[in-house]
Amino acid sequence: MAGVRLATVADLQLSNGTWKLSTLAVGMASTKRDLEAKCPVPMSVSPTMATIWATIIGITILKQVRGYELRVTRAQRWLKTCSLPDTVAIDDLYGAAEELL
Repeated sequence: MAGVRLATVADLQLSNGTWKLSTLAVGMASTKRDLEAKCPVPMSVSPTMATIWATIIGITILKQVRGYELRVTRAQRWLKTCSLPDTVAIDDLYGAAEELL
């Protein structure tokens, strides 16, 4: 995703550390549908899957440079509170997010 502006992605982070998939897509010059399609698991596996996926993408983007460590930590803290089905591996989600970039 060439042209992703780190400051824009950082500004889109919500106070609880998450991102909304629809607003993150706009910040990445993409669409919600495109980002959903790139997720290795269906959005239907969890009521919060879109937020989980958006947050993993946001973390992956912000980890590329220094200066966003606190934002990344806040997002990771939120992710730890999420319950993913046993069939969903968080490492697979991070791998797919890295492929987006």
